[in-house]
Amino acid sequence: MILFDTHCHLADPKLFPHHREIINRARDSGVRYLLTVGYDGESNQKSVEIARGAKGVYAAVGIHPNEEGEVELPEDPEIVAIGETGLDYYRDQVNPKAQIEKFIKHIEIARDRELPLIIHTRKAFPDLIAILKGEGYYHGVCHCFSGDEAIARKLTDLGLYISFSGSLTYGSKRLENALTSIPLNRLLFETDSPYLSPLKGKVNEPANLRFIIAHAASILRMDPEELASITTENGKILFRI
Repeated sequence: MILFDTHCHLADPKLFPHHREIINRARDSGVRYLLTVGYDGESNQKSVEIARGAKGVYAAVGIHPNEEGEVELPEDPEIVAIGETGLDYYRDQVNPKAQIEKFIKHIEIARDRELPLIIHTRKAFPDLIAILKGEGYYHGVCHCFSGDEAIARKLTDLGLYISFSGSLTYGSKRLENALTSIPLNRLLFETDSPYLSPLKGKVNEPANLRFIIAHAASILRMDPEELASITTENGKILFRI
């Protein structure tokens, strides 16, 4: 299988000291493409540096909705997306008004650079959809999807991709039903490592993507190789790789 981990955090302190070994393990597990995603100024810069030094690794830069700070994002040929960005009302580090303002700024940057958005959303789907419609920019992916079937349909009807992480393996019927409702040409997979490991008690890493895809294939009653092929191609199309 040729796999594409469309969202991992190689700049995270749990992974960065060993990121070269982690990339090698990912390649040994069939992960040919990795997108390492920044969430603040330091991780943005590290993500770009990692991508510069490793074939098949690309970077996204953004300010997570729960992070303070101005939206000042680097430019580099290795950057293929803007994010992660979005809205997170589950936590309260940053008030919703400030989150919305930052999200719109990310949309403006993505539009200006003609790049897709990587969107993080928790407990905020109505506002997310309203903002996207207001801005008229639907080029991107809702990563680590946590919504239901109805929300998935609304997002894919707008033209967004939906990405599932290791949380899909935790037995949520809501997520399983959402997965089966998504057109295959709008489906992506990710590890969101070092978080949400499909292996209980383990720090997650991109090499574990194969377990997530195997689980998804069983839900969809598909061959894992076929699902991997389709979703890898989807990632290459979205991120222009």
